[in-house]
Amino acid sequence: MNALSDIFRNSGNALSCAWQVLRYLGSFLCLLLQPKAVLAARILGLQSQLAVCKHRIDAGKAPQPRFNQAFRILWVILSKLLDRWEDLAQVMKPATVKKWHTAAFRIFWRWKSKPGRPELEPEMQALIRKLSADNPLTARQATGAETRSRKRERVSRRFAS
Repeated sequence: MNALSDIFRNSGNALSCAWQVLRYLGSFLCLLLQPKAVLAARILGLQSQLAVCKHRIDAGKAPQPRFNQAFRILWVILSKLLDRWEDLAQVMKPATVKKWHTAAFRIFWRWKSKPGRPELEPEMQALIRKLSADNPLTARQATGAETRSRKRERVSRRFAS
């Protein structure tokens, strides 16, 4: 009975191993059909994760990885370039990468929409004040038209008064 159970156990292991080898071959054949740029991006993503884990192990620290800004930016870019990037994320959750993207977009938008109006040159300010003092009744329309014609740039009517 003991010999029979060993045979079944060994054949089960052999079948499991053969199934795994077939899966690897199928993955390899699928990868052969992909463009080189996609493969390079996938390799870069996997190498970056491996480097983070290796750095933590070499430092003798806890296995929980810490990601620097370059790693986060790389993964935000990869998430936009690759179709199934979630399958590549092994050391972090896809939701984490999405949070990084949201945070980066918030920082970008805060920088892009700085409060306030751009400063006008002193001679343009003097011209607006002069036109406003000369024509108090029609100062808004006249000042806006005059400044636009002189500088060939748009000055809002509201600002001209």
